[in-house]
Amino acid sequence: MWNRARTNYICVLGIFATACAPSGVGTPPSPSTENTENPEVSRPVLPGPVSWKLEPSAIEHTYLAVTGTELRLDDSTTTLRDALGTRTEFRISVSRQPRSSSILATVNSFTLQSGSRTGLPEIPLQLPFSAAGRLENNKLTFTPSANHSSATDCSNTAVFTLSVIPRSFVLAPLELHTGMTWTDSTSVELCSGSIPIVVTSVRNFRILGESLSGATPVILLEKREKLHSAGEGSSGQHRVLLNSEGSGVGQVAIDRATGLLVDDTSTYTAIVSIRSSGRDQRFTQIVKEHVTRTN
Repeated sequence: MWNRARTNYICVLGIFATACAPSGVGTPPSPSTENTENPEVSRPVLPGPVSWKLEPSAIEHTYLAVTGTELRLDDSTTTLRDALGTRTEFRISVSRQPRSSSILATVNSFTLQSGSRTGLPEIPLQLPFSAAGRLENNKLTFTPSANHSSATDCSNTAVFTLSVIPRSFVLAPLELHTGMTWTDSTSVELCSGSIPIVVTSVRNFRILGESLSGATPVILLEKREKLHSAGEGSSGQHRVLLNSEGSGVGQVAIDRATGLLVDDTSTYTAIVSIRSSGRDQRFTQIVKEHVTRTN
């Protein structure tokens, strides 16, 4: 039963971080099995300012995203579990305009450590993979560089690596104060394995105060997120319909001066439904992700 479900399983993973890709080396991060009612507190709030004025910057930064995913296939007679780990290194710059924002992103490297049940075939990735994004009217649209086809051409195995980008920037209001809250929403077309999907995210932020990330002064945010994704496409000779509902919580640190992301530690839980060849399958994903700025 697991082997029969494996192709669909790998398609599911791109909702958060991964899809069919070469296996990496090393031990995958341990996935979290805790509930997501309350975000983790990764660093304390320090005494200091209670209000800030941001000055946006288009400087490019490099990030590392490390993700541990627990996979669970729920069947009427049994439950099968496995775990995957990924590491994605990428560069991103954000240019803010009054009515829209532009994003330049390049994924430099991606490695996947597959679990014992979901051993994956080796599929070459065309990396580095670059794309320009434009966020306007809550819709994020990617346009790959000239040497690639469209961002939703899921036959290009590198396209799915863009899934980490929308979670790696925060467009905070330019004037902030402790206790302040705001909401942003984004819809973006991505790939989950070979399946084109639309992912919609609604994020709620609350300012906790000021802290330090290494020597960098940061503003700490509590994040609560709702995710929905849906898509339809071909996987091998099968037509696949995918639908997912998920939520996440985390603590986000943004640069005190520019508002750019410095660190994000989040946990997500999603229920994924897949219909293929008249067969319905239901998956549970628990994903723990840490995105950190490395320069």
